[in-house]
Amino acid sequence: MAASVLGVEQARLTQGALSLTGAALNQLRAAPVVAAATVDLGAVKGNYVPITGSASITSLGTAQAGAERLLRFDGASTLVQDPTKIILPGGASITTAAGDLAWVVSEGGGLWRCVEFWSAASPFLRINGNGSQVTAIAAGGSVLRTNAARFGERLSLYDVGCACNGVANDATALALFFATTTLTGGVLAVPESAKVYFGASITIPAGWSIVGPGGHGVLTPASTSSYYNLGGQIALGAGATITLSERAGLRGLLIIRRGLTQPVPDVATATALIGQFSGTAVVMAGADAQVVGCMLLGHSLGVDTGGSERARVIGNKSHCTNDIHLNGGTDVCEIGENNLWPFMTARVTGVHNGSDASAAPLRTAGFGVKVTGGADWSNVYKNMAYGKAYAYIAENSSNISFDRCQADYTSPNTGSVAGFSVIGTSIYTSILNCTGVAQATCVYIDSTGGALADNGVRVIGGIWAASATNINVVNGAAAITSNQFYSGTQGVVCGAGAEPGSIIGNYFQNVADPLVIDAAVIDKMEILGNSYDGVTEAQGNRLNANLMVKASSGAVTIMDTRPMAPGFGGSLLLGGPFESGSFGGYAGVRGHLVAGTAGNEAADLVFQARRLGSMVDYLRLGYDGQFYPEVDNANDNGTDSKRWRSVRAVLGQFSNVAYDGLVKVSATTQVDSGAAVTLTAVNAIQRVRLTNNATITLPALTLSGTERSEIAVELVQDGTGNRSVTWATQAGDIIKWDGSGVAPAIATTAGYLTEIVFRRAAGSTVWRASKIWQEGA
Repeated sequence: MAASVLGVEQARLTQGALSLTGAALNQLRAAPVVAAATVDLGAVKGNYVPITGSASITSLGTAQAGAERLLRFDGASTLVQDPTKIILPGGASITTAAGDLAWVVSEGGGLWRCVEFWSAASPFLRINGNGSQVTAIAAGGSVLRTNAARFGERLSLYDVGCACNGVANDATALALFFATTTLTGGVLAVPESAKVYFGASITIPAGWSIVGPGGHGVLTPASTSSYYNLGGQIALGAGATITLSERAGLRGLLIIRRGLTQPVPDVATATALIGQFSGTAVVMAGADAQVVGCMLLGHSLGVDTGGSERARVIGNKSHCTNDIHLNGGTDVCEIGENNLWPFMTARVTGVHNGSDASAAPLRTAGFGVKVTGGADWSNVYKNMAYGKAYAYIAENSSNISFDRCQADYTSPNTGSVAGFSVIGTSIYTSILNCTGVAQATCVYIDSTGGALADNGVRVIGGIWAASATNINVVNGAAAITSNQFYSGTQGVVCGAGAEPGSIIGNYFQNVADPLVIDAAVIDKMEILGNSYDGVTEAQGNRLNANLMVKASSGAVTIMDTRPMAPGFGGSLLLGGPFESGSFGGYAGVRGHLVAGTAGNEAADLVFQARRLGSMVDYLRLGYDGQFYPEVDNANDNGTDSKRWRSVRAVLGQFSNVAYDGLVKVSATTQVDSGAAVTLTAVNAIQRVRLTNNATITLPALTLSGTERSEIAVELVQDGTGNRSVTWATQAGDIIKWDGSGVAPAIATTAGYLTEIVFRRAAGSTVWRASKIWQEGA
């Protein structure tokens, strides 16, 4: 030791160790040092050094390695991180506060290391300005991570410099954060306490989402409540828009236009409020962007998908002039479960009390959902639109499905145009299980289709209650199936521009005129199986193609379900158009009930035809098998130019026959005899060519009563000639020849003819026979 006298100012231990027994080593408190760029701790006499004032400290001077100092600050100085001069915990600069302490150790050569830092304001160790380098393992996790990494996954807008006080323009701070952050995406929270204001447009980069608390809805009472008082909101200044890049999103936010009148005490204020809507709230500028669970208020347009692929607009509430525009885009965009409703005006005192003026604040002149410019293979489902002039529109679109969507309107329905509109070059559109109520027109179809004119629209399973026309097909091919109609002046209207379509299996109640089909297209329409309750439809069922009906029981039944009465029965009417342009029956058959008594039921079949503008019953097949004219002595059977070729019967009875022509008897086709041939049992001239010496046998014949039968036989020799004939009968019958009782000779010269007649009466076994003519020898 250089000195051994107690009280010396300085001593140096050159070797060994200093050991104190029963005493303390009391270090010296230095005189206060004013904060400056360089605070030379090596020149300070004392280990406990007060630092006064405020400055950025970039150097702590030079001291031998291992020298220690405890620094106490009484102001807001900044220790500047510098790996060559001052090394701080976490590698970040530290701003001090009064009472903060820093323990520093010299590394030699002017380099100092802060080994600990205490904050006077907190009982916890203050590592740096935001504690970002504190490490921990999350509960249930296994990886040690810093605060910076953990909290960087989900920041609030407060964390990135936004004031969120509803006054400052937070777009500036948020844009700066996005421009400078090293993060490539994440979630920015808008807490319930935050009121964000974007005074200018802002773009949300790819992969970033802004998420609020959600749950925004109708405020009551409207006369004292303001949407601007709600937290979790983003208010947009005049002209400001939020643009979503690829995979960016908004969720659970109130997105409201600044400058709206709030609160809304009466109908007049509510009506004026609708006119204050302006600007576009959200525009998508990249694939897979989404707006989910938000509330959009006071905009001219709520969401514009901007042609982005796989856009998702789901579960939102919107009160805008126009709510959602699916503007192009492909690959299954989704517009679903959105409530497009007058949230800001519906609960205002006096609104919707029955007058047109009181209903006006519930309406907007725009659309609920509009699909344009392709939007191929996209779905619009389970949305509710109220008070929209056009609730849903498909314009120049392709493969769009409206599924379980609802369109409602005020009463009176002034300003209503259509619930569902399919227009332009739209192709392959479906309207499935949807509802339209209080619309002027529930479904309006005016589609010319694309290059191939594929303008078919399916309207299936809907419920419609229009004030005027329920479904109006101006142009396009519509398949209208399984719908229910409950009001309106017209059910389904098909104009002259309609393409081939079908109206099948629909139900009409309280519709003044269920089907109105232009004469120019009636032949293109299939109408089948519709039901009419309390209304009458003149247009019957019709098919435009051949009909095959296959019945498992082997029968097809056309049933008359009216209460039983004589003359009633199912009917089949065959008809078509007339010169007047109308349609009607040409001919038909119908069942005609004669008796309905149990066990004694009987009915006739009546044949009809149209004459002089009316359907006339002409012929009847009676229940006991008679076939007779409906009116006695009124009609002819055949005409001079349209004669029956033959009439065959077991017994022909003609009463009071007047005939002014020659009676003609038919002849059978010539047959060759061979060695034997049997004649046919018909009253006809039978011609037999003898090709051999032949036995010709008379047929078996059964006669009764006063019946008679006659067979005339023409025998002709073949080219050889000199053929002979032997006549024979069936067992028990005999032949008696005219005169001699011996069969007459026949012509034997080749090609020569002989004619013989056989007659027989009922109850006799004798064929009376006679030769009536012979050609030559």
